[in-house]
Amino acid sequence: MNILINKRIFLLVTLVGIQLNVTAKQNSSNSNREELLPIIVNTDEDSNKLPGRSVLKQKNIEQQQADNAANLINILPGVNMAGGFRPGGQTLNINGMGDAEDVRVQLDGATKSFEKYQQGSIFIEPELLRKVTVDKGNYSPQYGNGGFAGTVKFETRDARDFLQENQKIGGLLKYGNNSNNNQKTYSTALVLQNEQKNIDLLLFGSVRNAGDYKRPDNSKILFSKNNQKTGLIKVNWQITPEHLLTLSSVYGIHKGWEPWAAKRDVTSRPTEKEIKDYGIDVAWKRKLVYRDQKDESYSLKYRYLPENNKWINLSVQLSYSKTEQNDTRHEKVTSSFLGTLGNKSWITYSDLTFDISNTSTLNIGRAEHELLFGLQWLKNTRNTLMYHKMKMNDKNYNYGYFQPYYMPSGRQYTQAFYLQDQITWKNIIFSTGVRYDHINNIGQKNFAPRYNDISLGHNYSQKNYNGWSYYLGLNYNVNHYLSLFTNFSRTWRAPVIDEQYETQFLSKTQDRRVSVSATSLNLEKEMINQTRVGGIITLNHLFQENDAFQFRTTYFYHRGKNEIFKTRGVNCVDNAADTNNDVCPKKIIGNYRNLPGYVIQGAELEAYYQSTYLFGELTYSYVKGKRDTSPRNPWGKTSTWIAEIPPRKATATLGFNVPKYYLTVGWRAEFVRRQDRSPSSGDPKASYYLSLPASRGYSLHNLFLSWSPAKIKGMNIKITVDNLFNRAYNPYLGELASGTGRNIKFSLSQKF
Repeated sequence: MNILINKRIFLLVTLVGIQLNVTAKQNSSNSNREELLPIIVNTDEDSNKLPGRSVLKQKNIEQQQADNAANLINILPGVNMAGGFRPGGQTLNINGMGDAEDVRVQLDGATKSFEKYQQGSIFIEPELLRKVTVDKGNYSPQYGNGGFAGTVKFETRDARDFLQENQKIGGLLKYGNNSNNNQKTYSTALVLQNEQKNIDLLLFGSVRNAGDYKRPDNSKILFSKNNQKTGLIKVNWQITPEHLLTLSSVYGIHKGWEPWAAKRDVTSRPTEKEIKDYGIDVAWKRKLVYRDQKDESYSLKYRYLPENNKWINLSVQLSYSKTEQNDTRHEKVTSSFLGTLGNKSWITYSDLTFDISNTSTLNIGRAEHELLFGLQWLKNTRNTLMYHKMKMNDKNYNYGYFQPYYMPSGRQYTQAFYLQDQITWKNIIFSTGVRYDHINNIGQKNFAPRYNDISLGHNYSQKNYNGWSYYLGLNYNVNHYLSLFTNFSRTWRAPVIDEQYETQFLSKTQDRRVSVSATSLNLEKEMINQTRVGGIITLNHLFQENDAFQFRTTYFYHRGKNEIFKTRGVNCVDNAADTNNDVCPKKIIGNYRNLPGYVIQGAELEAYYQSTYLFGELTYSYVKGKRDTSPRNPWGKTSTWIAEIPPRKATATLGFNVPKYYLTVGWRAEFVRRQDRSPSSGDPKASYYLSLPASRGYSLHNLFLSWSPAKIKGMNIKITVDNLFNRAYNPYLGELASGTGRNIKFSLSQKF
């Protein structure tokens, strides 16, 4: 489907780089209006200093009634959910980059880094959230070693979200129901505050129980049931007016029978013979795994902000995050599952982070300087183990217990410091920053001797990477209405554990010349230069008192070098003609290599209007990306499309408020173009691991309503209808996974 947009106007606006944005400080009437506008995406007050930031506040989050965090932020321009709708089957894609190492995810400051083939990476319960911030691109020295696509920061609820002034005890009871999969959601919160109002405690729990999703044709997405329990504990202690200590803990579990590849849709049905031999229940379970998933995060944050001291604004945070995913296949399976984690598997990803930073404000001449200095220490640990019962008598495979060769165990340590100076002079804001990272990758030998053959390149020794990153930014406030900005960064990332230490077994009878059996200790750092331009115009009181209009546009250009990618296809320069890998010399070849480079560029247009009674939004995002060569043949001469680039997307929202009755009603639509740009267009030999199936365009229409009865204090009723017209669609990044049919969502909450 073609989205009707005048291309000449679009190009003119993009090149000029004018971004219209409303960032006026909210007075009391504006704050009330914001409470009534749950759909509009608001920017923070510092959006002039931090372009490319989108924020979903609590009202936005609650109104959507999303089933998962990825789907929650899918409404933002340039942000797309990848994967399917099964529990734990979602990942994030920002401006065409969707690998876990490219999208940095934080929950209350705790890093989340789970990464597993054909599994999701986002396991955060939307019911727990009060705010989501998306910083697109890597333009801040606070973020290093990857995160090229951007950073998504999820912030959990706080006691202040429930307590009224002088209230010492409070809470929430909430019930939700979704028609599509008969989902029942139960949430409850208890909030306590002491007499001095300097200590508060939040206890929050949520339970989801759901059946299988239905497609628009009413057929079921089999084994998409959701049985999820999540809890949150959060304590704020205002030790003195200058000292604040915050502790948060999040814990979630999910269990059930489901396909091993959670991101995919279709599951092959058992044959008649299988049903006859095992019965229908066991026949199905032989194709599934029983998944036991646990996700937990802990964060301790200390803030010191002395009064009348511009030199100190200190923040110290210690956080720990761990995700466990244990799979067990049915005891009656007989097939070999060496490539899909065997008969049993135990996978754990954990992240330990320490971050300390301070901001000092000082004046030098007529310029004001904000100096940011920080130190970071991070430890990422990947522990993997599987049991392969067909190897239970083979000592070369450690009698069945060993690490999957494609998911090695190991650790990555990061030590870093960063410095940024933001200079304000008259109507100009200039920022410059540097960051230094030192990375230590340490592999772990496989328990199976089969994957510990040094002659085949099975080398798990330590590899170190280090280097500088650079950041520049300029914001020019032309007048009260218009400001222009540009940002530039040069950053890098080291290989993750999988990329560095993945290996393969090569038997004595195989031709070593065509093997890719070795680990990849020869990998270089992946580099990227990122540039964006745009502007900000502020228009308040446009048509009536206290209304606001914003229009934003951003153009970005990313140039990557030394992209880390799997070695598949042409193995060496000697076979650059792509004829016969037998011409490759007899040498060890690693599982990963560095590709020459790529370009990803695009633009975003956004327009928002808010008033007491009426609100609306229009957004449009466009991304295209090409590699210099085919990833299958880095020595070839033909550039190829990048498979993970999302199609063009436009959204529209229109709604109205009735403040007298605390009522909000609106319509939202999403228009997605077809995506037919495939790597195979430049490389006909590109196979499934380099391409995604082409997709058709589609449009989806949603309705939403929020009502707080004036006579029942604290009560709120929300109704949302997703896919109003029950349109069939297949999101491109879902790899042909079907979208869901019409879904009527209802929730009733009561604060006390």
